[in-house]
Amino acid sequence: MKDAVRLLKLLPTKAEDAITVAQLAQKWYGWEPSKEEKRNIQRYVIDLSTDQDGASHLINLIDGPPRRFYLRLSQVANWFMTEEAALTILLTRQVMGQSLESLSELGATALTDIAERVANASTATQRIRQRVRIVPDGLGRLPARIAPEVLNAAIDAIAKSKQLNLTYRGSDGNESTARVSPQGIVAKDGTLYLLGTTGLSDPPRHFAMQRMADAEVSHRNLQAQSEFDLDDYIHNSHMLSHRLYGEPENISLELRVTAEAIFHFRERPLSEQQIICTVASSGMYEVSADLPWTVHLVPFLLSMGSGIEIIRPARLRDWVQDLLQRALRTYVKK
Repeated sequence: MKDAVRLLKLLPTKAEDAITVAQLAQKWYGWEPSKEEKRNIQRYVIDLSTDQDGASHLINLIDGPPRRFYLRLSQVANWFMTEEAALTILLTRQVMGQSLESLSELGATALTDIAERVANASTATQRIRQRVRIVPDGLGRLPARIAPEVLNAAIDAIAKSKQLNLTYRGSDGNESTARVSPQGIVAKDGTLYLLGTTGLSDPPRHFAMQRMADAEVSHRNLQAQSEFDLDDYIHNSHMLSHRLYGEPENISLELRVTAEAIFHFRERPLSEQQIICTVASSGMYEVSADLPWTVHLVPFLLSMGSGIEIIRPARLRDWVQDLLQRALRTYVKK
């Protein structure tokens, strides 16, 4: 049984990728097989491509010449993953976009094929597959374009527990090089971010992968930070938001919000400690929350327009007021 499962895993999953017994034997042994070794593999293949004792065959045969074989996924898909795992893979693919197609060495295409088969095997999972979608926030911009070779190198470095040499182009266009230990890859806001460290105690740097002009797996072993937990880091960094000014402490934000805009804060709170109070007889609300001053805070507040007024902190109020005045001067005719 163990040999049969190993053999099935070596087979392609599509008819156009079907391989011969000789090719399969070479993958099995890792060297040019002898005639006897080819015959051993051929016996396995013939048995698994023939219906036996009422059970359907597991391998499809394409008559040649030459005769070629590929895996019959409909029969073996449930051996390799559960319906829950299949749906997770397909939903993850929506987040990662088409980038997964480049991961040929990890068998990503075959894995997705198996997930499709499993998800379509029952009516319930088929309905979920057809009716669940994940789309990014925002106004519908296209996802960032990430070079397949860059993503391949990053995934390969993680898989082999190696450091990654990369060339990074900043938002200002300037290039720099770095050798980092990949601590994780996170999908956010239509792109992928590589979290990389250069030492055993420094916090991760966030590398937007579309700005990585080049990446190569290093021979050096990855420096794993024993205390680092990817999920905890994402939560504690306010979903991978950069703090401005390097301030370690949160700010105490107080807003006055109109009735039309309050749903933004009710449905998606600014933090777990957010408080909403009604202002008597004014039809307005007061919202307070402790949160980090990140690069996304001011743009978010500006997007609320006249729906909010910043009360505290004073320096944030002054900052936003200055931006609004400069924007107004841009649109007011002189």
